[in-house]
Amino acid sequence: MDNTPVRGVVAESLAAGLYRVRLDDGREKLCYVAGKMKHNKIRVLIGDKVDVIVDLYGGTATNRIVKRIDREH
Repeated sequence: MDNTPVRGVVAESLAAGLYRVRLDDGREKLCYVAGKMKHNKIRVLIGDKVDVIVDLYGGTATNRIVKRIDREH
């Protein structure tokens, strides 16, 4: 099982804490924020670069956003 994160950009914020993320390889995935990020109150906004752990089985909304990459100021 490969749990290496894939880089992407948040394209859309949906209901129930879901996000549509456009990955660097062109695919779009439905993702949710990992519990550790929720616990530390890390906000995810449209346009943020994020690391996503993609579900190998292709299930719906089982892809996790595990890290938000800091923006350049």
